[in-house]
Amino acid sequence: NIDIFLYFNYNVYSSYRVKGEFCMNDILKIGDFAQLNDISVQALRHYEKVGLLRPARVDEQSGYRYYHINQSGIVDSIQYLKQFGFSLRDIVEILNQQEDLTELSEKIEHMRCRLLAEKRLLEQKLREIDRYQQGALCYRDKRKATALELCQFPVRNVYVYRIASNIYDMTDEGYERQLRLFKCHAAKQSWRLPAFSKVGSLIRQEDFAAGHFYSDTLFIQSPNGGGGECVSLKKGRYALRYCRSFGEEITTLPVFRQQILERGLTVCGDYVCEVIYEHTNPKKDRRELFIRMQVPVEG
Repeated sequence: NIDIFLYFNYNVYSSYRVKGEFCMNDILKIGDFAQLNDISVQALRHYEKVGLLRPARVDEQSGYRYYHINQSGIVDSIQYLKQFGFSLRDIVEILNQQEDLTELSEKIEHMRCRLLAEKRLLEQKLREIDRYQQGALCYRDKRKATALELCQFPVRNVYVYRIASNIYDMTDEGYERQLRLFKCHAAKQSWRLPAFSKVGSLIRQEDFAAGHFYSDTLFIQSPNGGGGECVSLKKGRYALRYCRSFGEEITTLPVFRQQILERGLTVCGDYVCEVIYEHTNPKKDRRELFIRMQVPVEG
């Protein structure tokens, strides 16, 4: 229990200071005490300055500082609390709260909540780097693939951004401008996104089935929710194919649709252009995308 730990160490230190019971063999020079506790002399001087750990004795003539071996318990308490992120000011207050521990408990709870928030953020980053790694491996294995594939996908939630024109009529520059507007929109809405990357687009089921390749909807995935209009990509079997650029997707769309028809499959949901890997080369000054073209099918 943290309260018992702090209480014991502080009172051991207090008892020998009050009684003045010092054995000379237990008195250490500041350098020796620092080495014994795996701490720097500078840190000990700073602890003294902030009132956290004062020397057991100071030589009035030389100014040399000496510490009692039992003061090591205070060092242990400081290092124990620092690992949680408590500041030295907090530690001073914590070590001085020995009677009413209500305020101490509140401080501990506040730090606990802060650590839990950091944990959630770290878990989000780990999920995102897993996605990045999976995308890189998929690019390695599938960048030359041209065959139609079938794959099962779970429900996926995405956050969408509507635009006023057809994405597939745009130049690379026009598409990039729309992405900038999307990014600004997400920032203004305070979406809780790990990063603005790997944006996709949607074509409505009826348009794709009719060979009308029109999209006015961009989307971005967010593992923990983000805000804005949410659309669920349906669970089930998807026909999919890969392409290596926005321009290649435009020319591959009719081929992809024809491959689906030739397999005797029926489109049963919106077409999804999902950017799964992006590795923009600074020397080329343009976005390099690896896209998974996919649409839910039956049959």
